[in-house]
Amino acid sequence: MKKNKSTLLLMLLLLLVCLTFSAVGGTYAKYTSSANGTDSISVAKWSIKAGSLGNEKEITVAGTSPTLDFDLFSTVYDEDGGEEKDVGVGVVAPGTSGSFDLSIINDSEVNASYTVSLSENNAHGLPFLYSLDNVHWVGDLSDEKANWDGTNESINEHLRKGKTIQMNGGEDLITVYWKWPFDGDMTKDTNAGISEDENITIIADIIAEQVD
Repeated sequence: MKKNKSTLLLMLLLLLVCLTFSAVGGTYAKYTSSANGTDSISVAKWSIKAGSLGNEKEITVAGTSPTLDFDLFSTVYDEDGGEEKDVGVGVVAPGTSGSFDLSIINDSEVNASYTVSLSENNAHGLPFLYSLDNVHWVGDLSDEKANWDGTNESINEHLRKGKTIQMNGGEDLITVYWKWPFDGDMTKDTNAGISEDENITIIADIIAEQVD
């Protein structure tokens, strides 16, 4: 009986040794590796500026329609485009004319298209006329039925066709001409001159979008 116990104990010890070597062998035989990789890229810049030539400012983007006020009357001439000597500096009156340059710059890293619409704040309904080529003239800028070139296209409809400006500093320039002819409604003209707070404001709405 004692011999059987010794034999059993020896077998158990041998089995334990085999299991130990098996565990150790498994531990040293396993290869383990890990790695990770990263990459990044810059998002293209989106930057559109607009305003009078040389004074362009960043405009609101993200599909909105920013409203910008411009000094359309910074330069005043007589009705024929010559030097105005019969009207004071910094004011307009019947028989005056002028022009305004609207500059749009694409400082983005993508090409962009834009559209423009013009409107006026003209409380007395003065008979101002506007043009994009100093040849074809329209009256109320907000009147979509105003005749622009004989095809019933208004200035706004013309500007809304959209133009593309190249990325990285591409620029486009729009010249808007205006005049206050002598043959307007004399009552309106006179009432405007009597009013102490009469002002005329031209508003340009600009929408710029990335070119797909």
